[in-house]
Amino acid sequence: MVWLGKQHFRHLLFFAFYQAQKAAEVAWYICNVYGKVVLLQSTSWKWFVKFKNADFEVNDTLRTESTF
Repeated sequence: MVWLGKQHFRHLLFFAFYQAQKAAEVAWYICNVYGKVVLLQSTSWKWFVKFKNADFEVNDTLRTESTF
């Protein structure tokens, strides 16, 4: 199986959010198709909260290095 990456699953979550599906159901469907280890239910919830708060950015954000 080809590894699809995080962004692919974020797009699936974004699509499901606009289809008014529930985060837990979407996580269940994705895991049934791609395997149980590709998406945690808590990850699905986290992204649905972001989308509800009008944060639709599905790309990884750049992190600044902390200096000690």
